[in-house]
Amino acid sequence: MPRLDVLATALGTVAFAFVWVTEPCFAMDIRLQVDGQEETVFNWGEQRCFDWHIPDAPLRAFRNKEDQVVAFASSDLNIPLIGDDLLSIKTICSSAYKGKKSANPADHSDHSWIGATWTDDGETVYGLVHNEYHANEHEGACRFRDSHSCWYNVITAVSSHNGGMTFEAPREPVLLAGPSNTQDIDQGRHRGFFHPSNILFHDNYWYVLLGTTGGNEQQAGTCLFRTPNITDPTAWRGWDGSDFTVQPYDAYRPRGISPRSCKPVGKFGGPPGTIVRHQATGTFITVMVATPTGASPKGFVAYATSKDLIHWSQATSLLEKSAVGGGSCNDDARYAYAALLDPASTSRNFDTIGDTAYLFMTRFTIKNCKGGDERDLVRIPIRVIS
Repeated sequence: MPRLDVLATALGTVAFAFVWVTEPCFAMDIRLQVDGQEETVFNWGEQRCFDWHIPDAPLRAFRNKEDQVVAFASSDLNIPLIGDDLLSIKTICSSAYKGKKSANPADHSDHSWIGATWTDDGETVYGLVHNEYHANEHEGACRFRDSHSCWYNVITAVSSHNGGMTFEAPREPVLLAGPSNTQDIDQGRHRGFFHPSNILFHDNYWYVLLGTTGGNEQQAGTCLFRTPNITDPTAWRGWDGSDFTVQPYDAYRPRGISPRSCKPVGKFGGPPGTIVRHQATGTFITVMVATPTGASPKGFVAYATSKDLIHWSQATSLLEKSAVGGGSCNDDARYAYAALLDPASTSRNFDTIGDTAYLFMTRFTIKNCKGGDERDLVRIPIRVIS
């Protein structure tokens, strides 16, 4: 995994072009407000299993068959947090899934993060993996030396049959989304699909948001994918602007499928960390750590709402926090990987919330104007006003 500097991390805080699309803006019927002080969930200084044991992705959680909460917000070693409820999760020093550091980009198994999970019964768990291929780490694979210029990213499927303690990939990788070209083409920038949101179930479909840096015919932004069958990873389809018709495409296994572009949705200022449904109003909510703008040079935590998952409100500031990629050298901390979860959710997969919830984020300790492996997972209580 590329080491962190103050400009980028491995998952979710890379510099994406979040375009402000011209679709009609949905007016909010709810708003979020901070309802308490920041609390530490995972303290790196006291609870790490090793130095690079860090919260490095938005928090994902589900209840297993024993009704324990299993959660992931890990580095590419995918070490789970487990507890009797969402507020008591603690780390265990055991990896649930690792990429193989394969030099073959067709394996889609170099550096791998569990980015989304879903389970119906708490035992069989379906996952989506953010896979980074860093060609600069493999001899002769990239004409550049830096990680960012050689970065090729896809989203693949995995599954677990022991409640998320270990995950396995199919013998032949199955892609949900990837670039239209192989990794040796268009080097010089990070390419592909990144940072899946959690999986949300609604009206007989499972939904996920995926970020993309675009390229060729693909516009940069956030795309919406859905499937009628969570057990079949080939059944996912992306929104094309009028329907869900964009099939998964693997440039290394085209199988007669032509690459097609998904149409970005929403007006986001950063990668959406979660999508949840507010039970009282039926409104969908996403949260993100927004990238710096002229008005907010440090960045901020924001949220947006939707009634159909396609048309979203303008991202609205929830609280001021310096974002990774923003801030100043006077910062003691910067933040990334926002996720909104309700410990009392009636969903096994925490994809619904009531009128109270928690905003989970990673807090990066900043020293000498730089961040590193000293990161904590924190939570802030949030209230929904409707």
